[in-house]
Amino acid sequence: MENQLGECSICNLRGLLSKIRVHMKEEHLIKDTIETVETEENSIEFEPVEDDCIRWAPHEVLLIRLVEENLDKFNAKIKKNVWIIIAEKISSITKKKFTHEQVDNKWKGMKKTFKRIKDENNRSGNSPVKWEFFNAMDSFMRKRPEITPIATCDTKEGLQLKQTMDENMQVTTQNTDNNGSSSFFLKRKRRNNEVQKRHYEKIARFDQFLKLYKQSLKLKAKKQ
Repeated sequence: MENQLGECSICNLRGLLSKIRVHMKEEHLIKDTIETVETEENSIEFEPVEDDCIRWAPHEVLLIRLVEENLDKFNAKIKKNVWIIIAEKISSITKKKFTHEQVDNKWKGMKKTFKRIKDENNRSGNSPVKWEFFNAMDSFMRKRPEITPIATCDTKEGLQLKQTMDENMQVTTQNTDNNGSSSFFLKRKRRNNEVQKRHYEKIARFDQFLKLYKQSLKLKAKKQ
């Protein structure tokens, strides 16, 4: 037990378990939030950590990519199962135990920050507010209804415009029906191909991210 190794769950410092316990108390004022590390590289025993003890960065990027990958699943009424999948994936990659509640709450906070910054930047005359995760989230969140609500107009002009658009849509629909159903299936096939293409691109981006993330972890371990 005297030679047992430990790792600080806050700053990832590794060393003898007794010294890591002292480090945690003196540097972070936290007791017993320590991961024990055995001599073999893959034999890591990790314990759950409290919300206020989690050092998220750079896990935010991983969380963003996993949310993007599972974005369609969030349309379901019950989202708990999606967060369980994401939490297990993050825990597996980072070797730190994350619960679905922790991941869900973290995402809510990040989404709130993203929306606030987006609203600030949309106001004319304001200097752009910068946030390191803004572009990564904006790439797929900007079209979400909770971020950009569908515009409505109750004025007379707005109603007239809507009526005109509806009439034009009806004419277009009638013309499409007259031309037969072949164009419909052609458009549907094209749309399915585009969806499939975006899906493969998303998987490729995520695989590349995981590769770079694992490389950064190895470099960090070598430096320690």
